[in-house]
Amino acid sequence: MLAASGFHFFMYQLSSFWVLSCVPPITHSVLNTLKRVVIIIVSIIVFRTPVTPQSAAGTAIAIGGVLLYSLTKV
Repeated sequence: MLAASGFHFFMYQLSSFWVLSCVPPITHSVLNTLKRVVIIIVSIIVFRTPVTPQSAAGTAIAIGGVLLYSLTKV
């Protein structure tokens, strides 16, 4: 399991660098933020996590903050 985890993380990093070499940094940053949104949505569906208005607002604020930070950092 440890070797498989390490291999998958290596492949994730390799593909991230490949995408970064193909697109501008701002596009890569926005895609990374969208990836986080997809992971959150899939996790909610797979684990059947109830979403309250407070948790939805907190998630939206966190994602918005990451996006704004990424856009101003570049």
